[in-house]
Amino acid sequence: MNRRAVLLGMGATALLAPVAHAQPAAVAGDFTLERVLVRWLSDGNQIRVTRRWAIAIGPSQVGAMGVSGAQSFVQVDAPPPLKAIADLEARREETGFLPLHLDESGRILSAGADEPAPLPEEALAAAVAFARSRATGGEVVSASRQFVADMSQSGQRWLTRLPRDLFFPAPREREASQAIDLPDGTSGIVTMREVAVSDPASGLLRSFQREAETSSPQFSRKGGETWRLMATVS
Repeated sequence: MNRRAVLLGMGATALLAPVAHAQPAAVAGDFTLERVLVRWLSDGNQIRVTRRWAIAIGPSQVGAMGVSGAQSFVQVDAPPPLKAIADLEARREETGFLPLHLDESGRILSAGADEPAPLPEEALAAAVAFARSRATGGEVVSASRQFVADMSQSGQRWLTRLPRDLFFPAPREREASQAIDLPDGTSGIVTMREVAVSDPASGLLRSFQREAETSSPQFSRKGGETWRLMATVS
């Protein structure tokens, strides 16, 4: 396939002026970490999964700080035809990413297979390369549908990986967008974006939003997630 590619917003655009983050080692306590994962369906409906974890941030023998905790809440909202799948997801406990260790800057230390998520432009380039490698031959409409599906799967994988600076994010807004020519003669666009907001005083996470979207005149796939961190009120 011949594709024209136009990269937009490849640099980082600051949401706020850079702030002087507190030293992570000086921030300790009990918090609630929340993640809302949304996937838009082709009919316009959504699957929304909300999870919360009761976590503790404190000193660690590995790195500067450690994050430990357990899932405390889950809610799955889905259309009635997907009730069985929603019930299975609601019964699943997700704690495999804990505990975590942070370095002196508050960034998650790599753990091999749990390598943190790349930046949007890096994730987009890898997703396009993967989809392109699989879209060869066959009927053009099927090839176009496969390309969009592959891009969607890559976007979902990106959303399941933790941002390296999740707990102490640098305030920013980043977006990478690439136009593509599909085998059926239509054009599409792939976009990945993230917006991070931290507390000006402590540097701790306030919200971290990410979205991945692939759209064309015939096909569209979109997913998103939002992380939030809230101090536990005793």
